[in-house]
Amino acid sequence: MPHPAQPAKRSFAKVWRDVRGIIRRRLMLHTTFIAVTGSCGKSSAVYFLGKILGAVASAEVRIDYNIRQAVLRSLRKVKFTARYVVQEAGAHVPGSLAAIMKILRPRIGIVTTVGLDHFQSFRTLEGTAREKRAVVEVLPKNGVAILNADDPHVIAMASHTRARVLTYGRAENADVRMSDVAADWPQRLAMTV
Repeated sequence: MPHPAQPAKRSFAKVWRDVRGIIRRRLMLHTTFIAVTGSCGKSSAVYFLGKILGAVASAEVRIDYNIRQAVLRSLRKVKFTARYVVQEAGAHVPGSLAAIMKILRPRIGIVTTVGLDHFQSFRTLEGTAREKRAVVEVLPKNGVAILNADDPHVIAMASHTRARVLTYGRAENADVRMSDVAADWPQRLAMTV
């Protein structure tokens, strides 16, 4: 049994599977990868964005495959014909999201919220925000960071990317602003965007 501080040895077959996922991602030059992270709302954002993009082009949605090994497994299954891949990206220990972003290399990054759902790993909202920030830090200059203007920890990430920043929310300064929200059952959810 390996020492707790040493990672367990992995078989050649498992390492080769990981390498195949990385190579496959590198070959997908005509596919736009979109990474979505946040303490809540990321699965819903991935699902709805996938539906919207799928109406105009080939889009693949990757929900619940949000840790490194699952992302690699997911990449091995993505079709080369996909125009968009919308990938949920989760963080469970410090550095885990940065490792995923190095592999995924998204052109668009979306951060929904920063909460204390990862308290055991990150201890503070600032620690969680630091981890989630990896999504916008990796974006290329011609990329887009889409940030929740209502969450101060998320909007602060704007200064940590070289990509263009697009904001959304109820905040007065949001690029895409929601107002007049009504959610009174049994009526439908209504809002002005």
